[in-house]
Amino acid sequence: MILNRNHGFSLIEVLIASGISIGIILYLNQYIKINQASNTRIMSNMENTSDRLNMEAIFKKDLTASKYSLNNLNTKADEGLNFFDYLSNFSCTNNCKRSLKLEINESTKERTKKSVYFIIADTDSGEQQIYNPTEAYVKNTLDFKSLNNQNTLALREKSPWNDSIKKESVLIMIYSPNEVFNSQYGPDTPGKFLSYMGWAGSNNYDGILNAETISDGQTSIYDNRDPRSGNSITSEDQFFKEMPYTVGLGSFVFLTAVKVIRYQLVATTNRGRISGQLMRGELKADKTFTEIPIGFNLKKVEFYRETISSPAINIITENF
Repeated sequence: MILNRNHGFSLIEVLIASGISIGIILYLNQYIKINQASNTRIMSNMENTSDRLNMEAIFKKDLTASKYSLNNLNTKADEGLNFFDYLSNFSCTNNCKRSLKLEINESTKERTKKSVYFIIADTDSGEQQIYNPTEAYVKNTLDFKSLNNQNTLALREKSPWNDSIKKESVLIMIYSPNEVFNSQYGPDTPGKFLSYMGWAGSNNYDGILNAETISDGQTSIYDNRDPRSGNSITSEDQFFKEMPYTVGLGSFVFLTAVKVIRYQLVATTNRGRISGQLMRGELKADKTFTEIPIGFNLKKVEFYRETISSPAINIITENF
């Protein structure tokens, strides 16, 4: 008679099975870690790509609308010349390129002292208007009253001077369509479209603008001088009286809402490593800036112009 014997696994079999199980567990654990790291990298890359696309979209919008900066802002480029020089009627032949770098100092870990400002169109506040200077004066006199004299400007369709400025001030620029030059200099010296800029709000809805000169520390960078005389234009009245007159053409100027934008790099620390955030600030009537970060992990941002004969401004960024 044959007896059935129930015997368990041998020690060797148990050890082999345990080894296989441990190997599978270790493999699965490593696979999960690798998969998580891969997902983290993918998510990080997606976030970086999204951040970069957002930053580039803001750059494109600002720079496309920045024509009011040219020959109006005094900002020293890395070459020692004005970054915003613009030869509208001549081809540049000497010292044509301009560059302006914002770069994080890894040793001091501070906000960059150098800033880049732009005057851009404020299309949210209304559309550019053709303006007859006589509208700002008491009828048949040279007594200046207001750009919104007798509420005529506010009554225009899509005018930047409207009831909304009673709630939040709007920066208004008036500028001449006729370029003027200093006769003492040659064709390589940029001319200028005379301009004046100030805030309109609830406190001066029917009065004069509160002048804006854009202060960068102790320095005013908005150049509203008349190059023919060297005189600074300090009021709307003075602007109208100094604006060039072209025989055979009616006297008119352009009036538009604008914004002043400031770019700065700010040093930050991420997991013990130095990084840089690009801050975009918008100037308010109380002279403060409302800032938001639009670029991350940046070491350098360079604004550059291939030639001052073109209004085009380009950007190069460098990451840590």
